[in-house]
Amino acid sequence: MVTEVGRIVQSFYNKTPFPDYELDRFNSREDLSLSMYPFAKILDRSIPENATVIDVGTGTGQLSAFLSLRRKKVVGIDFSDSSLDKARKLKEKLGLQSWELKKVDILDSQQMEKLGKFDYVLCLGVLHHTGNAYLGFKNLMKLVKPGGHIAVGLYNRYGRIPLKVRIFLAKTLFKSNQRVKDYFIRLQIGDVQDKERARGWWNDQYLHPHETTHTVGEVMKW
Repeated sequence: MVTEVGRIVQSFYNKTPFPDYELDRFNSREDLSLSMYPFAKILDRSIPENATVIDVGTGTGQLSAFLSLRRKKVVGIDFSDSSLDKARKLKEKLGLQSWELKKVDILDSQQMEKLGKFDYVLCLGVLHHTGNAYLGFKNLMKLVKPGGHIAVGLYNRYGRIPLKVRIFLAKTLFKSNQRVKDYFIRLQIGDVQDKERARGWWNDQYLHPHETTHTVGEVMKW
């Protein structure tokens, strides 16, 4: 059953899919590859081609789509219909047969267990939006094969402070100031021509209805 926080977050992402992008940017698999951040390329080099991969909270699916280019099975799961709809359009457009997309709630233990086991479990920028990051982490562990690997990305309690200051400024002193808004976006993702991507980043970072922050020590105890 989806929690109250889950319903709020689900509604948010159904209105503003993340990470958003203009679908017309991707007319070939090469376009997808060229759009990837260095971190995604490091992951791609680090994960063997014969490994099975699941991206939990895949959103609109750019990362899992990219990883599927060289692998026989990559699964992307999310609980936002709008985000998954955009991901499916990308899958169809590029003919990515090895990329599977499923609607799953990370906090639903039964749904998660039905997914099976994977060599690599990725959950990047997701748990802090669930309302119960620790439960989400426990459900992630059920997906990892013996000897497998898991990568988790969470908002850091201290690293998040500068953004919280910018959020305060954006909502008070510089409210409705487009130049300041554009500057704050560039601080995080550079000079972006893709307006849908910029809008998605702004909404996710500055208007998100729920997030938690965590320390490295806390996560290591998990």
